[in-house]
Amino acid sequence: MLLICKSSNLAKLIMGCVVVFLGAFQVNGHEQNFKSLVIYHPYLIKENKKEALGFLSVENTSSKSEYLIKIISQFSSGYRLWRRVDDDEFVEINLSSGIEIRSGEAIYIDQDEFKLLFWGVDESLDWYDKHVATFVFRDAGAIELDFEVEQ
Repeated sequence: MLLICKSSNLAKLIMGCVVVFLGAFQVNGHEQNFKSLVIYHPYLIKENKKEALGFLSVENTSSKSEYLIKIISQFSSGYRLWRRVDDDEFVEINLSSGIEIRSGEAIYIDQDEFKLLFWGVDESLDWYDKHVATFVFRDAGAIELDFEVEQ
């Protein structure tokens, strides 16, 4: 590429664009590594103007259990989280005691195992705006997740 470009400034500009592009791809990818956790594809499906369902999975690669202890949404008034207890019943979860993610295992917030509903969603947000929620884990700490919006 540098052999084709006669101007070193042009070469620097092109390399800078490539670095920015690759950095953006990594940040917005479907998988995020955070300490001993791997977080897969956080996304939202808007139910209506004020509610959105959250989807993601969290894998624990550590040798000990990790616990999800808090969710702080920047795009909604709050959230509700449920866990399936049998085929037709969900029980609401209070994260003060945390959700255990065992060593080498994952939790799936997919409306089957766990159900996550963000309520009081900011109506002025469009699909391309950031939809950030901070997930707090007992040992790993806090990570901001930008949820993609599926239409």
